[in-house]
Amino acid sequence: MKRLFVSIITCLLSAFLFANESAVFRIDSITPNGIVLDQKWKFHAGDDTAWMRPGFDDSAWESIGTRIVTDRENKTSFHGIGWFRLHVHVNPSLAGVPLALSLNQHGASEIYLDGRLIYIFGTVSSDRLKEYKYNPQGVPYPIVFPKGGSHVLAVRYSNTDLGLHYDDSSTPNAGFVMRLFPLRHSIDEVLEQSMATAVIFTFLFTFFTALAILHFLLYIFYRKNISNLYYSIFAAGIGYVLFTTFIASYNSSTSQNETIESINGIVLMLSFLSLLALIYSIFYKRFPLMFRITAAAAAVALTLLYSGLEQAGMLVFSIYFIIAIELIRVVVVSLRKKREGARIIGTGVVTFMAFMVMMVISMLSGHVSLSTSTTAGMIFFFLVILSIISIPLSMTVYLARDFARTSNNLQVKLEEVERLSAKTIEQEKEKQKILESQKEVLETQVQERTAEIVEQKKIIEEKNKDITDSINYARRIQNAIRPSSEVVQKVFTDSFALYKPKDIVSGDFYFYEESAPYHIVACADCTGHGVPGAFMSLIGSNLLTQIIKEKNITIPGQILDHLHEGIRKTLKQDSERTGSKDGMDIALLAFDFGGKQVHYAGAQRPLWMIRDGKLEEIRADKFSIGGLQMEAKRTFTNHVIDYKNGDCFYLSSDGFADQFGGPHGKKFMSKRFKDLLLSIHEKPMPEQWRILNRAAEEWRGGTVQVDDILVIGIRV
Repeated sequence: MKRLFVSIITCLLSAFLFANESAVFRIDSITPNGIVLDQKWKFHAGDDTAWMRPGFDDSAWESIGTRIVTDRENKTSFHGIGWFRLHVHVNPSLAGVPLALSLNQHGASEIYLDGRLIYIFGTVSSDRLKEYKYNPQGVPYPIVFPKGGSHVLAVRYSNTDLGLHYDDSSTPNAGFVMRLFPLRHSIDEVLEQSMATAVIFTFLFTFFTALAILHFLLYIFYRKNISNLYYSIFAAGIGYVLFTTFIASYNSSTSQNETIESINGIVLMLSFLSLLALIYSIFYKRFPLMFRITAAAAAVALTLLYSGLEQAGMLVFSIYFIIAIELIRVVVVSLRKKREGARIIGTGVVTFMAFMVMMVISMLSGHVSLSTSTTAGMIFFFLVILSIISIPLSMTVYLARDFARTSNNLQVKLEEVERLSAKTIEQEKEKQKILESQKEVLETQVQERTAEIVEQKKIIEEKNKDITDSINYARRIQNAIRPSSEVVQKVFTDSFALYKPKDIVSGDFYFYEESAPYHIVACADCTGHGVPGAFMSLIGSNLLTQIIKEKNITIPGQILDHLHEGIRKTLKQDSERTGSKDGMDIALLAFDFGGKQVHYAGAQRPLWMIRDGKLEEIRADKFSIGGLQMEAKRTFTNHVIDYKNGDCFYLSSDGFADQFGGPHGKKFMSKRFKDLLLSIHEKPMPEQWRILNRAAEEWRGGTVQVDDILVIGIRV
């Protein structure tokens, strides 16, 4: 019985000791690659300084790893702040040996060894405004275990930004990764890796920046090839991402690194879109619809990502995948169609995509990392660098080849131009010889022809002089039959007649005759102007005199009836074979001063009367004197108007209103003419004559007078 009891006690004690031993992280030795302290930790949410003490009982705490992924699939009890505790058993051989502790984290932490604070990384707080995140970036910090045996590492940790996902797989989005290294080895490794990283990133940044500047200058000086611009944007974007990534690797501020990552995401997306645009510009005449859709989707995805939508990360990854597939598709189609440069560019794109796929698969599987501490890591890192520069190298080769081909074509064209120029010079010499041989013959012919032209010029000048003299004599005759201004002024003391022929003689004429008790005034516009119009004016004037003096007809309507018949008879317009279609438009007034009446009749020309500041238009009949007559008999309307002292009457041909000019070269128009009359009617008639004459000249300006101008004004 006693032995059984001892056996039971021994088994229970062994089980207890074994259970306690399983909760302790043993450190028996440290290899050059170090060890990761990521297991057998205890965690408790909240914040209590008593939890740093070595003797604190944490047996009821949650067992957890330090890598916390706070997503929907793997929720933990971590809610922003808490304590991690790790019981460590150190081999006595490591007592007092200088070791190195490295930490990677997103958040802030305080590290305690056996209750003593040894390091602070950032400011730990559950208040987001007070918390300051700090990532030591794996930099080694000295740590010494003073003795062998049991020790307690306690970490007070906070991260108020939960649910975030980071690209760096070595650093979780909550929690931390802690490692122990031999101190001397870790310092040498950090220095070696820092130097290698600086050299590599400096080379890559310089390489891409130089390409960006070079091809941007090529675009500036030769904008027709827009491929250089897209390539410059792509190279500048990659160079910027490499530079900021290098800066972030030495920056311990988590918030600043998050900002850098956000900007890099936008720049990287823009760079790959520029690469796609570059490929399109080389193999397509214009961007297909797919590019516009991809660019719009990229803008939406980035907007959603930086607005905090968790699922947007997968959407961004999908956009990158679509761009990669589209790049490969365009290259494959171009290779199949044997387009120029497809092999060179395709080699770079396929190499880049192949290495990217290999890198993603290898890093996801965990078989290979980017660490240069191993031979496999060095080879893999070299392949990554090669994949990064594969596209720029292929594009540089293609663009250089394209530039060289263009230069060769220009050289060929230049040689061809030189040959053509030499040939042209020879032809010009031959022409010069022919011209010199023909020069004397041509000079003789020119002299003979000049003499003939001079003789013909004299004959033409003599004929023109005879014609001009005849027309001037005709003007004298026309002026002689026109009523004298003295006679008109004697009857109408306040009146004017603005008479501006287009040529030497005029088709417009004004007429005055007295036949008691009427004083008859007419303003006529005959068909045409110049000599033909002048002939018509002579016929019309003579017919008016006959009708009034010989036939004693004084009513304007009846006068126009007889004038119409007289014109048609004189010009034989009753016969379709020999008759002409010429005639005239006329406005005729007969003043009865005793009865204070004025009679008016008009053929196409109205009468304007201004009384008490208001203009009234008495419309004319809508047919002319003479010309084609469709009706059986043409009768003109006679209007009788009672006037009072101060009334103004105006008659005019259509020459003033039809004159082109003004700022836009348009007609003066009847409305503007009537407004002008209304604006000046209160002035004396001689002053009105001067205003109208000046208005006609100013409106015409440098344009040609298109018709005869005649305006008559009478104030009673």
